[in-house]
Amino acid sequence: MTRTTYSQFVCDHCDEGFRSAAALTRHCNMINLPLTHSCTKCMSQFHNHILLVTHKERCLRPAPSQHVCHICGKHLTTAFNLKNHLVRHAGTRRHKCDQCSASFYTAAELCSHQKTHTTERPYICRYNCGKTFRFCSARSMHERVHMDASKRIYQCEYCPKSYVTPSECRTHQKYHNLTRDHGCEICHISFKTAKHYRSHLKSNAHKTLEERAKAAAYPNSRGKNRSPN
Repeated sequence: MTRTTYSQFVCDHCDEGFRSAAALTRHCNMINLPLTHSCTKCMSQFHNHILLVTHKERCLRPAPSQHVCHICGKHLTTAFNLKNHLVRHAGTRRHKCDQCSASFYTAAELCSHQKTHTTERPYICRYNCGKTFRFCSARSMHERVHMDASKRIYQCEYCPKSYVTPSECRTHQKYHNLTRDHGCEICHISFKTAKHYRSHLKSNAHKTLEERAKAAAYPNSRGKNRSPN
């Protein structure tokens, strides 16, 4: 499947192109990209330069040109966004899936949902590892594994390791905070988790030292049951 490229709204991380700033923002949120660009007027933050530029064009407009929800007072950036916002207040999910009972407020939400009903995985890893994905955001998340450490934006606070997702980084950092409560008295090694300790007990190195410790403790045990000549 050939991907359509849109020249204006492009993700800095994976070079994927999108039809609108909103679509690019959703993509960046899904793959957990950091907010690195700030608006000097209102201090809002954005994932990349093109999103910041798009925001500034709207931010500099006078207040009357803003689109405000008459129900909750929320300010929207475009008439299209206001229209989609009002649909949610109405509570009407007009866009129904023809394969299950799910229904959605917008056509875009329905389109995204319908991909879960197909086995088609059109997004192929561009590092040729063979993996395929239903969504471009899932592919972008995966591809960080192949990139150098500078692209793995979640940095461990305690060591140089970095990770693709925040959950992976949090899981890793827990090990830095654990005490080594699981000690092997034979090998004089301690471990942070019971899992690692049990794995050690099954290792050949531990079993060898264990046999030597037994032999040293009972030096005559081997010939104890031997019959005299």
